[in-house]
Amino acid sequence: GWTGVCSGLATTCTTTLTQARTVGATFSRRQVDLTTTLSGSGAGTVSVNGAVVCSTPGNIPAVICSQSFDIGSSVTVTGAAMSGSRFNGFGGACSGASACSIVLTGPLTITANFSVSQYLLTLTLSGTGAGSVVSSDGMTCTSTLTNTLAVCTKMVEVGNTVSLNVNPTVESMFDSYSGDCTGKSSCSFQMTAQRA
Repeated sequence: GWTGVCSGLATTCTTTLTQARTVGATFSRRQVDLTTTLSGSGAGTVSVNGAVVCSTPGNIPAVICSQSFDIGSSVTVTGAAMSGSRFNGFGGACSGASACSIVLTGPLTITANFSVSQYLLTLTLSGTGAGSVVSSDGMTCTSTLTNTLAVCTKMVEVGNTVSLNVNPTVESMFDSYSGDCTGKSSCSFQMTAQRA
């Protein structure tokens, strides 16, 4: 804008020289927006030049973030998944899952997609007896006659098939499963969601 005897942002300044006059003109670089949209069932972040600018906890409507940069700026954009999620990649002005370098010659939009890579498996042992339940993915949950309630958890890769094996103590007997398994027969399921 203008300084001195002129002011404002008009492109023309007119003044009458009845005495010495001082006129200043100040210029700044134009700003452009980089818009980032995060979507998907997973949780993650997007960083620009090493600083996190947008994040999503997953399983919510798309998160949209916008930052302003000097036109002509060169920026590096990276995506990072949080625990239990995976980064599927960029879209829009970036592509693929690797770091993306772009020059902001105008407003740009980037999309980033995250998906769940692990689901939580919860085993709960209860009743008046005691024993253990062993899952095929390596988790063992054990209760005792003095502490008959036991709750055990583990993150399991999406799509894995898990089988459970019950081992009651000599003083106890196995009654039945509940939750994602029922009855007394063998229990096996695929990790397509949280299981308990």
